[in-house]
Amino acid sequence: VNSYAITAVDNVKQLFPPGKEWLYFEIYSHQQRSDALLTGPIAHFIEKYNSHINKWFFIRYNENGYHIMFRVLLNDEKDGYLLTSAFSGYLEDDIASGLISDLQIKTYKRETQRYGNDIIDDVEMHFRADSDYVIALMQSNADALSKYKYCADLVEAIQNSAVLDDVFITEIIKMMSDSFNEEHNLDPTDFKKLNSQYQIYRKTDFLSLSDEQSSLFNHFAESFISILKKINESRRGQLFSDLMHMHVNRLFNKEQRTHEMVVYYFLLKDIQRRKAMKK
Repeated sequence: VNSYAITAVDNVKQLFPPGKEWLYFEIYSHQQRSDALLTGPIAHFIEKYNSHINKWFFIRYNENGYHIMFRVLLNDEKDGYLLTSAFSGYLEDDIASGLISDLQIKTYKRETQRYGNDIIDDVEMHFRADSDYVIALMQSNADALSKYKYCADLVEAIQNSAVLDDVFITEIIKMMSDSFNEEHNLDPTDFKKLNSQYQIYRKTDFLSLSDEQSSLFNHFAESFISILKKINESRRGQLFSDLMHMHVNRLFNKEQRTHEMVVYYFLLKDIQRRKAMKK
């Protein structure tokens, strides 16, 4: 667990057992199937019951079998039974056919250790902006290179906001890139492959986002920037990498850490290329 200097805010509720204002479902399925569940039943459920929902988000998780963690904060906890029953209804066919191997209802334990009591509410709201944007991206079947490009656009928006100073953001990206390269034990052949993939990435004409995707991207980027602004500078580097990590987790349905390695590698190459052009 990452920890950094956290401002104490007392009376922040940490645990929400079933039947309280947070609903928390774990949906077990094959990872290849997870995107269809997110753009299908989960998106339809959110749309239909939007007026009952304060915020919601999803996370992909591999422990004890691949699953989607789906968390929903109700406007009124009295709607819990209604929405639990409705959500089960949306998944009924997939459970019957075996596409979903299990649906579990859990206690939601907030990650206040990682994010801090002072911003946990904001982080959850940011996760909604992230989840809404990612589901909109999935609907146009964006490929991996496009997703890397949209991550680069996000980092560019953060840089332009000046919430993180340029030297500092370069240091974070370099540190994260080195750390992921080391974790993946990259050898010269791997670097050669990455570099040729980067050349393809540089030459690709990416499709523009639709109006809806653009609007959700802007909301997500603004949310990312405003949450960084809320905390003191000593916490921003860690929070930046934590929120990027969660974004990549949502963007890709498998091998997320490898994709995260590529994201940082490409970001670093972009920075190095821009520096070389300035000389």
